[in-house]
Amino acid sequence: MPNAQTFWEKSARKYDAQTRKGPNFAARIQRCADWLGPDARVLDAGCASGHITLDLAPHVSHVLGVDIAQTHIDLAAERAAERGLTNAEFVCAPIDDPRFDQLAGTLDGITCFALLHLVDDPKATLARFHQLLKPNGQLILEAPCLSDYSFAIRWLIVVMQWVGKAPPIVNFTLAELEAMIRDAGFEVLESTVHNPKSGQQAIHARKPA
Repeated sequence: MPNAQTFWEKSARKYDAQTRKGPNFAARIQRCADWLGPDARVLDAGCASGHITLDLAPHVSHVLGVDIAQTHIDLAAERAAERGLTNAEFVCAPIDDPRFDQLAGTLDGITCFALLHLVDDPKATLARFHQLLKPNGQLILEAPCLSDYSFAIRWLIVVMQWVGKAPPIVNFTLAELEAMIRDAGFEVLESTVHNPKSGQQAIHARKPA
């Protein structure tokens, strides 16, 4: 099974081509815009080829997209240039990269969609988010709680990993996800499933003042 960076570099263009923007996508952007506000400085963790980052950019002051696959970052940067967006930038790096230390305590919001189950250490990633956010900074997160899925789906994922069709994945339940977020120092404001088709748990949390 390839490591995460190798997997996403290899599959980046295929993943990008499969991205679809329907009503649920638009509703997600609107929720983020409503919660963050026009003056927000935001980091989009695991931005992939930038679809969410770029659609969010007109609603906030500045947004930084971060991803471990250079191919994804190149695609996102190309789209930003095509749209003439000057308040969106992209960096190829993991979230624990020391270059982001200078952002500690400065961000108004972090968005994290379909990423937390793909990182090596979700607890460390959440702690990093907490470090980067201002007091009252907001975390807007969606993740599949795969340990709550059926055995058949979980077994299918394992098989796909064996044949190189899925990246390394961390399994957790909804209860474990919410506990990790709280243990990282966040207050959970909302926990729900906005899109039953995806089944991803959507959590809106805040770093207390």
